[in-house]
Amino acid sequence: MNKELNLLLIEDNEGDERLIRELLGEQKLIRFNIEKAATLKESEGKISNYKYDIILLDLGLPDSSGLETLIKLIALFPGLATIIILTGLNDTEIGLKAVNNGAQDYIIKGQVDSEKLLKSIIYSFERSRLNNELKTQIEARKLAERETLKLNSELEQRIHDRTAQLEIVNTELEAFSHSVSHDLRAPLRHINGFAEILKEEFYDQLPEKARSYLNTIEDAAKKMNRLIDDLLNLSRTNRTELKKSTIKMNQVLDDALSEVQPLMENRKVDINISTLPEVIGDFNLLRLVWVNLLDNAIKYTRPRKKAVIKIDYKEEKEEFIFCIQDNGVGFDMNYAQKLFGAFQRLHSTDEFEGTGIGLSNVRRIISRHSGRTWAEAEVDKGASFYFSLPKKTVDFWH
Repeated sequence: MNKELNLLLIEDNEGDERLIRELLGEQKLIRFNIEKAATLKESEGKISNYKYDIILLDLGLPDSSGLETLIKLIALFPGLATIIILTGLNDTEIGLKAVNNGAQDYIIKGQVDSEKLLKSIIYSFERSRLNNELKTQIEARKLAERETLKLNSELEQRIHDRTAQLEIVNTELEAFSHSVSHDLRAPLRHINGFAEILKEEFYDQLPEKARSYLNTIEDAAKKMNRLIDDLLNLSRTNRTELKKSTIKMNQVLDDALSEVQPLMENRKVDINISTLPEVIGDFNLLRLVWVNLLDNAIKYTRPRKKAVIKIDYKEEKEEFIFCIQDNGVGFDMNYAQKLFGAFQRLHSTDEFEGTGIGLSNVRRIISRHSGRTWAEAEVDKGASFYFSLPKKTVDFWH
């Protein structure tokens, strides 16, 4: 507590004033700077011009009497200092009303000594200070709550607007993909058709260079057709509704192996598969993940006399981590961030065919399952591709 307090004594009786000054002067704990006002009007002027810590108020003044004196003062100065009623009115009912209307204490003249008066001042001042601090904290909390509600409302609106915009963009992209696939396939069919007719009817009559040109046209048209197929598959990956269930990952892998079997014809490919766990996911989409990863491993082990592909997993606390490892050509880890991007390739099409969409599809599918994808490799020392699946998944996409 402060060792010095500014006190306003509102008292019209000079004898009572002297007594109060004497009582306050007898104690040594606090030094009081005392000013006096003999009327309510005079006290208003003093309070307007100066900040007091304590006000000792007599209810019987020349220009105001009774409880109205306190009520008028508080009405004029809502943020008033600690008020203690010091009066000759020995009336319990008025005392209760005074405290209920804002006074901190009610003291009867003639029943008070210096110790009692000091205790009342200290108690009343501290209680008033704590109440003011509590009010400040409550107001600050209310303000923070209002700001939070306002921010939440703005955030919800932004999310709503952003979602609406994304829905429009997705609809436009779907329409664009559909249009592009049909618009591109029509001229491709003409190119393939006429190239085939030319080959069947006039191939023997064409000079060697013309035959080479014709073969190049056919290869380019086939590549364009594959690219369109991959683009459509990439688009469908986002649109396809997830149909999750508990599935055996080895069964998913068996289906994927059946699909890539033609890629291993006339090659020595050793595929070692561990016993894999059951997972929660979409069977068809996870099959597509393995098809792309197997295709990748089979393709980039082509320069090896014997391709060795190993598929394994490890169990973490909240997820399964799957790995497919090969002894292929590998890649430079400085460019690893490009692997899972659409149309990103680390090898030229002259070395290895492809459109650069397969791994992008893998990442999108695993992301929809709330998992992660990454890879590790060294140039000419093989590569390892990883993806994780949570043991308990939440679908954030639908």
